[in-house]
Amino acid sequence: MSVTVLRRTRYFRAVAAAFDRQLEAARNAYERNDPYGALRRLDRARKTALKRKDLELLGRVLDFAEGVIARDERTEIERENVIYAARQNVRQVLRRQAWETGGDVADPFPDLDAPRPATRTFMSTGVKVWIGVGVALGTALVLLWLLAPFFN
Repeated sequence: MSVTVLRRTRYFRAVAAAFDRQLEAARNAYERNDPYGALRRLDRARKTALKRKDLELLGRVLDFAEGVIARDERTEIERENVIYAARQNVRQVLRRQAWETGGDVADPFPDLDAPRPATRTFMSTGVKVWIGVGVALGTALVLLWLLAPFFN
């Protein structure tokens, strides 16, 4: 066996072990009643499965993400992002396999829309308050600058 084959074999074993560790960490976080943390770890597992181009592992990620119950907006947004990314990754891997073999591919998710759900961002109340303060200060500065010639 050549060195290249040995390195490739070890790399794939490390990726598989990393996927299992990340999936187990996600499962443990979910069992600790931390669905947001579970989804963050699940997203890392999704990235690992994509590196391997393994449809079975991506399917496991998708099944886990679809089963997560979101209790707040932040978790719901993260859940939508992971599901959307996993579906896009499944599409990508299937298209790549079809291109390599020269066959046709049927879209497994024909109703998958543009990345609207993937662009949602959670903003806490504190962030909204600071945005409001910044807008108010900016408006006050612009008004003072415009009115400055009248005070000379």
